[in-house]
Amino acid sequence: TDAPVTLVLFSDFQCPFCKTIEGTLRALEKKYGKDLRIVWKDYPLPFHDRAVPAAVLARVAQAKKGAAGFWQAHQALFEHQDELGDNALKAIAKGLGLAWADVQKARTDGRFKEVFDESERLANKLNVHGTPCSFVNGLRVAGAVPVEQLTAVIDQQLAKARASASSNP
Repeated sequence: TDAPVTLVLFSDFQCPFCKTIEGTLRALEKKYGKDLRIVWKDYPLPFHDRAVPAAVLARVAQAKKGAAGFWQAHQALFEHQDELGDNALKAIAKGLGLAWADVQKARTDGRFKEVFDESERLANKLNVHGTPCSFVNGLRVAGAVPVEQLTAVIDQQLAKARASASSNP
């Protein structure tokens, strides 16, 4: 939580472009470790009919198992992105040790609607209209860009953070 660089990612579990950025995120995590915090913002696009059910499953995983549970669900959902129907989601939930009944209840009672609405309000405020869209310490990086492009922005922000820290002991 005290990383000098934060990457906020607006993404959608059903978006094929969002899936392509996953390898980039893993490479960035490996390269920067604790110097980089990645914040996921659910931004299910309206024409992706399975994005919200997938996002609900990930949020149930987070509620039951913390951040690690969310990221495990996140990985499983992208690995199975081609099939996000209820049977596939049920299998993913089972693999994560989640009760399918809990996922279904969360979908019907709308318990994560406010989380999704909050992400949408922020996306609208920041003029995000598609996914993936990242912000590195507030700088917009739209699209599934190559790792080199995000690395350049992160390096710049990391240098700024370190310079600021050294001038303010």
